[in-house]
Amino acid sequence: MASVRGFSLIEVLVVLGVSAFVIGIAAIAPVASYNRLSIQSDRETLVTALLYARSSASESGVLVHNDEFVVFYGPSYSERREDSDYPFQRVVATEGDTEFLFSNQVVEERILTRSDYRISVSPHGRIEDTTPLP
Repeated sequence: MASVRGFSLIEVLVVLGVSAFVIGIAAIAPVASYNRLSIQSDRETLVTALLYARSSASESGVLVHNDEFVVFYGPSYSERREDSDYPFQRVVATEGDTEFLFSNQVVEERILTRSDYRISVSPHGRIEDTTPLP
């Protein structure tokens, strides 16, 4: 009797199922990592913009806009000197605007809370990243 060589249908289906599972996991992992790194980059850019504005000798602030952070000079964004705007591009776009102001006097506390991070500026200009660690 001649022996038959090859794979059974069950063996082929098991190999295809395991291969599909591994490929699916491999495709999802980089997306989650990219999203996490994008949010971390956005948060670090905001802190950099806040530090840049705070280091100014005159009145200045940061506007958190949908697709950028804008460092401005003046008592508020609406009363700023437009020729001195310094934009930082954002990685993660969001809805709504928040304005942080710095001056020689004590200002009101501002807190920016997004779904993935929380940045606060105390009345004395202290910048805190109170984002919970993953």
